[in-house]
Amino acid sequence: MPKQKEITARQKATALTKIYLKNNCNQAATARELGISRVAVNNRIHKKPVQDILQKFLSSRSLKKALLAQAKLGLSAEDSIGAAILVSKDGKVIKADDEGGIMVPDHKTRHKYWHDLMVGAGAIKNNGVGNTVSVINITYAYRNKPTDSAVRNP
Repeated sequence: MPKQKEITARQKATALTKIYLKNNCNQAATARELGISRVAVNNRIHKKPVQDILQKFLSSRSLKKALLAQAKLGLSAEDSIGAAILVSKDGKVIKADDEGGIMVPDHKTRHKYWHDLMVGAGAIKNNGVGNTVSVINITYAYRNKPTDSAVRNP
C-alpha cells in the first residue's frame, strides 16, 4: 500500500484533531463519532502529524485566553443562600424561588480554583499524603550570584 502524501496526512490529522478536541479529548466519544475503534483513535492520536497539531493547540493563545476566562469565573464564584420556599399544609413544596436568595462568595469553590491554578502553574504540588501540598517554585536570588573560582566553599 502506498504511503500517504504529506498534505493528505496533515488534512486527516486536522480532521481527527478537531473532532478529538470537540469531544474534550475523549477517545471513546471520538471513536463513536468517527465509527472506528478506540484503539484506532489511540493509534492515530499518537502519530506525528496529530501530535504536532495538539502541541500547537496547547501552546496557542486561544486556549490560554479560554483558561484565564474560566479561572476568573471560578475565582469570582458566588452562592445563593436564603431562598424562599413555599410549602403546603400537607408538606409538599409549592414553589421554590432561587431568585430571592442572597448572593454570598463561595469560598470553597474559589479555593478549589485557586489550588488548581497554583498546581497548573507549577507553584505547588501534592505530595501524595491527603490534601497536603508542598511549595516547589521558590526563587533563591542569592544562588544566582557568580562564584569566585578561587574560593573553595563559597
